[in-house]
Amino acid sequence: MVRQHHANPGWLERLRKKYAGPEAQLAIGWPKGTSATGVAYPDGTQVALVAAVNNFGSASRGIPARPFLTEGAVLAVKETTPIAEALIPAMNAGKIDRAGILGHMGPVAVDAVKGKLTDGPWEALSPATEKAKGSTRPLIDTGLMRNSITYIVREG
Repeated sequence: MVRQHHANPGWLERLRKKYAGPEAQLAIGWPKGTSATGVAYPDGTQVALVAAVNNFGSASRGIPARPFLTEGAVLAVKETTPIAEALIPAMNAGKIDRAGILGHMGPVAVDAVKGKLTDGPWEALSPATEKAKGSTRPLIDTGLMRNSITYIVREG
C-alpha cells in the first residue's frame, strides 16, 4: 500500500514533471557549435581526426590505441559526480536546472580529459616517431590538441 503524504499533496507528480522531458547533455572534446569545431593543424588536418585516430589507434598506420578520450570520459564521470550530487538539492528547490548543473561540471570534465591525455600512461612512441618529433611524449607535440579540448551543454 502506498502511503499518501497529506501535508504536501501532489508532491510526487510535481517532482516527476520537474525531471520529465528531454535531457541536457554535456559534450566534451571538439563538439559542434564551439570554438574548437574545425580546429586544425597548419597542414589543414583536423585536430578531432587526429584525436580519434590516437584514441582508437590505426593498425594500418602502426598507431597503437591511446584512449585518452575514452578513459578521460570515465575519469570525468568520477570527478563530476560529486558536483552533480551537491547541486541536486538546488535543482529540487528550482534554483538550477539540468543544463546549469552540466555547466558546472563541464570545466572539471575537460580538465579530466586533458589530464588523461597528458599523463597516460601510454604505449611508448616508436624510435622513428621519437626521432621525427624530437620528443618521447605520446600525444603531446604542439599542444594544440590538448589546448583545444572544450565542452558544450546541449539542451535535449
